[in-house]
Amino acid sequence: MKEKKQNNFGLKILSVVFAVFLWVTIINVIDPADSKLITGIPVDMLNRETLTGLGYTYEVLEGSMVSVTVTGPTSKIDELTSSDFYASADFSTVNPLSDFVDIEVRCTKANISKDDLDIVLRNPTVRLNIENRESKTMDVSVNLTGTPAEGFTTGNYDISPMSVKITGAESTIAEIASVVAEYDVEGASMDISDTVTLRFYDENGEQVNTSGLILSRSEVRLKVPILVKKQVPVNYAYTGTVKDGYKISEIHSTINSIIIAGTADAVAAVNSIDLPAELIDIGDISTDTTYSNIRITHYVPATVKIISDAVAEVFIKVEPLIQKSFVILPENVTMENMNDMFRYSLGKGTILVSYEGLQADIEKLANTDMRAAVDVSGLGVGTHMVLLRLENIGNCTVEGEYTIPVTVSR
Repeated sequence: MKEKKQNNFGLKILSVVFAVFLWVTIINVIDPADSKLITGIPVDMLNRETLTGLGYTYEVLEGSMVSVTVTGPTSKIDELTSSDFYASADFSTVNPLSDFVDIEVRCTKANISKDDLDIVLRNPTVRLNIENRESKTMDVSVNLTGTPAEGFTTGNYDISPMSVKITGAESTIAEIASVVAEYDVEGASMDISDTVTLRFYDENGEQVNTSGLILSRSEVRLKVPILVKKQVPVNYAYTGTVKDGYKISEIHSTINSIIIAGTADAVAAVNSIDLPAELIDIGDISTDTTYSNIRITHYVPATVKIISDAVAEVFIKVEPLIQKSFVILPENVTMENMNDMFRYSLGKGTILVSYEGLQADIEKLANTDMRAAVDVSGLGVGTHMVLLRLENIGNCTVEGEYTIPVTVSR
């Protein structure tokens, strides 16, 4: 009995398979699969404002009408016409660089489902000619804001890449006057290495909206060394001698000190900048003279850099020397190296001596400033003419030699 049931189950399976085969055969005979070309389906352009709103104009070169090949049961496709299909191209997906938009097609006939047909587009895209489109390559500038920590300054920055290519609507690109990498170095005391987002500005410094532009990159790599800074004096020397009868009355320069920057060790090794005398040759000058375009940078060690003004002018004022006579009273003459065995006396009367100097210095002298000394060592009994030893006073010098009678007695 059990064996009979098993044989009966097998017959049932066989019957099902035969029924399916018979159904497929009948369908293919009565309603076979077929293919059909349908042309003239209009393409609905969706979201056109995606392009026009960004300042582009465009022309449809190809794809305003589309053709499809449909495959399916004959009974389903026989009556299909172009009006039974809807084709669309969504411009919100367009890339202004690509010049095409994908087309999607679906059958809208009520008694046909999505699974009934296989639809193949003959031309799957709308081809566009996007006008008013421009590409422009611009250099990237760097704007460092803020102030590093006390005693520090920024060195020469480095950016990579140094330029950016911008593609988009001509009107939008025309607005862009500068591409800037901005970074705040406030309080920095260590070298900086960071990624910086680019900003785009118009001529008025207003930021330009770049959402509709294609950028080769939107950020750059920025490296900024943070250096130690120090103020050091600048020392000027000169060579030569002014013309006889003249003297330098004043020397001053536009730069007396500079600020240098570098590593801590490099800055510590520099305590002054000493310029060579050959830069200022005063040989035989007799008038005020200016020495221009003295580039201090040339005389700074390569291990540091100058971060202050570094082109100096040196002004040398020259005036004629004048002479004036002054009276030395005997009581203002000191005798040196006297012998206790002798008595010494100076000649009576006054002595006129001449001093030379600039007018301003000569005018400061008075008779009461005059002092002299005589060396009486080795003098025997009698009257002797002894050389006066006079000292220069201030910036004025003694002109000539002067003697005074000295009488020696027992």
